[in-house]
Amino acid sequence: MSHLDCSPRHGLHTDPVKWLSDPGTVAAWAKQYDLQRLLEEGKGFARISNLLPEFVAEHALGAFRKLPARAWERTGAADRDDSGYGDSIPHHFSLFEVEDHQDLLDVSRALWQLLPEAVPNFTAARYGPSDHIAPHDDLVKEDYAWKEVAQLSSKYEASSSSSSRQTAGAERFGLTPWKGRRSFNRQVAAVYYLNRDWPTDCGGMLVDMQTGEAYPPEFNSLVIFTVPRMHMVTAIESVKLQRFSIFGWWLKPAEDHAVEGGDTPALPVSRQVSRGAAVKKRPSAQVDGRSLQTAVPSALARPARADVAGAIMKRPAAGGVSASALGNSRKRRSTAL
Repeated sequence: MSHLDCSPRHGLHTDPVKWLSDPGTVAAWAKQYDLQRLLEEGKGFARISNLLPEFVAEHALGAFRKLPARAWERTGAADRDDSGYGDSIPHHFSLFEVEDHQDLLDVSRALWQLLPEAVPNFTAARYGPSDHIAPHDDLVKEDYAWKEVAQLSSKYEASSSSSSRQTAGAERFGLTPWKGRRSFNRQVAAVYYLNRDWPTDCGGMLVDMQTGEAYPPEFNSLVIFTVPRMHMVTAIESVKLQRFSIFGWWLKPAEDHAVEGGDTPALPVSRQVSRGAAVKKRPSAQVDGRSLQTAVPSALARPARADVAGAIMKRPAAGGVSASALGNSRKRRSTAL
């Protein structure tokens, strides 16, 4: 595992809103990190401490704390956004679309700049008592129509130094328009943590099952790894604490990118992903001196399919129109980080 700890460049701004909204400042900050090199050195896994300037990280944490309870979508509930899709991975936590909140979108845009040649898919997450995710490897293909990527681009690229072209037919994330749907692979997974002084005996640990290492949600730290990679999140063992993070993936077009069907909804993941892969053997791991079997609910002790990560689709609002600011129901969110 590669680990980098540095003090980020503040640029000319000490106001978090101005810092995040200045493309030049964000681009200069992002250039100090070479994620590909860190992943190579860490054999596919890396952690960066003190990722953003501290005043920016505090601003992001404040945005999480101000979100009302009704803003969060609960995963795993029969009447929520993941109903009707193949999901063999036990998972419980809450989601919020970053595109629906300017401050969280600005932070996600900064994360995207770390690998700006890829398509971003980031979501805010909140874990409460007993929330967890069972072992899985994030190996899920995501299908998008061109208009969906263009809508996402209007959120991410409009204020970035990468592109200001929003005219019809212009490139988005370095891609040119296509017809029908196109498949994307998750190249790199990320989770950015926003909890101060998290007690290590309260769960919420990201466990890298390839090495058996467990990582606490350290404030202002970023964990990245290449996909696929088996991992899990241990259950929150506090009735008071909430674990905040922004998680997601940088996407690249799959080689078999053409998908027939125009703008029809993508198939459930259980039908998209190959079912032939063998389950990887999990290494033994310790969390605070206890085995994983005693540190997490009994549901997590079951072997998980290494080739399926349950997709969570945006729940359509009344009339079949998504409540997301993207105006569609295609953004993929999975049992992840």
